[in-house]
Amino acid sequence: MKRPISKSFLIKCLKAILLCMGIGGACIYFGLFPYVGLELRSQYPEFKNAFYPWLLFLWCSGVPCYAVLVLLWQFVKSVEKRKPFTLENAERFRKIGVCALFDSIFFLAGNLLLLVLNWNHPSVLLVSLLICLGGAAVWVVATLLSLLCKKAAVLQADNDLTI
Repeated sequence: MKRPISKSFLIKCLKAILLCMGIGGACIYFGLFPYVGLELRSQYPEFKNAFYPWLLFLWCSGVPCYAVLVLLWQFVKSVEKRKPFTLENAERFRKIGVCALFDSIFFLAGNLLLLVLNWNHPSVLLVSLLICLGGAAVWVVATLLSLLCKKAAVLQADNDLTI
């Protein structure tokens, strides 16, 4: 009979995944985006003035993503301490949802603004809509997890008071 996967192993995996996401995101935001932007600027000189606004916009869109990583790290730490169902974790999930929703709205508004300034292409705007849809899905899931975690915390508190 197979042994179940241990909680400590899963927590180590989650921490490794979060670290990899943080490092990978930094490589994308500070390596790939500037490189691609410089390449596009050299191929399309009419967009040379759009390089820094686009780069700043993309960097700003990454801030909520890193806030989510910090909140998820705090959640994993609380699970490690055997306290997964707390009001603090419910609040963390609520904040994750807010970050995802804010970033989606910011990303869409920024793409629309750059399109109006003629520094964007309609196809990029269409792709950004898909990214925003993903952000909206994260908002819904995180908000639902927040509600479930809050209910579980209340039930656990009631149960702890029962003899």
